[in-house]
Amino acid sequence: TDGLFFIVFMLYGITNKETFKRKVRLVLTHKWKLLTVVLCSFLMLMPQLIFWKTHMGSFLFFSYNREGFFWSDPKMWEVLFSYRKGWLIYTPVMVFSIAGIFYMKNIIPQFTLGLATFFVLNLYVISCWWCWWYGGGYGMRPLIETYPLMLLPFGALLNKVFYGTSKYIAVTNIKKYGVAGCIMFFACLNLIQTYQHKAAMLHFDSMNRNTYWQIFGKFEFNTEEDNRLYYKSLSKIDYEKAVTGLGRDDY
Repeated sequence: TDGLFFIVFMLYGITNKETFKRKVRLVLTHKWKLLTVVLCSFLMLMPQLIFWKTHMGSFLFFSYNREGFFWSDPKMWEVLFSYRKGWLIYTPVMVFSIAGIFYMKNIIPQFTLGLATFFVLNLYVISCWWCWWYGGGYGMRPLIETYPLMLLPFGALLNKVFYGTSKYIAVTNIKKYGVAGCIMFFACLNLIQTYQHKAAMLHFDSMNRNTYWQIFGKFEFNTEEDNRLYYKSLSKIDYEKAVTGLGRDDY
């Protein structure tokens, strides 16, 4: 997935047919410089390749054994909205980043095509991994590395909300206070859920709709019976089955 970041820079500045032709000419003009970048990147990988050759007998070694991707069965909806690990369930503030992609064309158009293409392809690749919930942990951790890029559409949306003009001042103020209030609420929710995860209230891989709302906003179980019912209602995963491509559906 790290290699997909290259898409953002290759498509940077492309906003129409003419800018696309200009980018192609630029790449062809500097093709030897680009080849040098590729060569330097390959040299950085050489220690790993030599290590594999020395210890495993081959320059390429797949250390994940039976684990792999299921390209025809992406779980994009689950990655975004699943109570098990959904990105927008456990990091809801990022909904503003996704919405902001549609506002980029008026503020930073040179990034729009590249970032939108990257986001969709990256989400697809992540969702095709056999373990789309990515094991134990809080939230959708493989998307964390996209945050520096996702700040761009986030900023574009805030720019539109706080500096956009409207003939209805009341509507403008409602948007400003509404978005600011949501951001503050989502930030607080993140802190609460982080505490719940640390306190073993928010399970690391077996959450579902019922258990999520059962502990929502709580810092501890009221009774031992609540604790027992919570663990009884968790949706446990059969990892041996999931790695074969079966049982990857959410519950």
